[in-house]
Amino acid sequence: MNKFLLRSVLTFSLALAPVGALAALDDPPEPPGGWLTGFGSVVELFDRASSWLFWILIMLSVIFVLVAAYKYLTSAGDPNKVSEASKTIVYAAVAIAIAFIAIGFPSLIADLIGVEGFP
Repeated sequence: MNKFLLRSVLTFSLALAPVGALAALDDPPEPPGGWLTGFGSVVELFDRASSWLFWILIMLSVIFVLVAAYKYLTSAGDPNKVSEASKTIVYAAVAIAIAFIAIGFPSLIADLIGVEGFP
């Protein structure tokens, strides 16, 4: 089981390697007036972090679902293995729920601190 998980993670990482290489081509522009100069820039920081967290959690949930499917297929009717696969599906659902909470977090922060014009 551990070999399968390791192979899955390595394959997924290698599939995303070109994205990281292409992202390194463009230098991000420096914000006017420096970084984190007001509440708006703090909200932008939360927005970027929550966006990254959203996509990481979505990718993890896909991996969890694949691992759970593998566990179901290899359980051969063993109740313990079926129980483990069910728990893995629950972990995937929790990852998706946290991802959607993370994507809405910047809007909540913007409303709490009163930043106008934030989507």
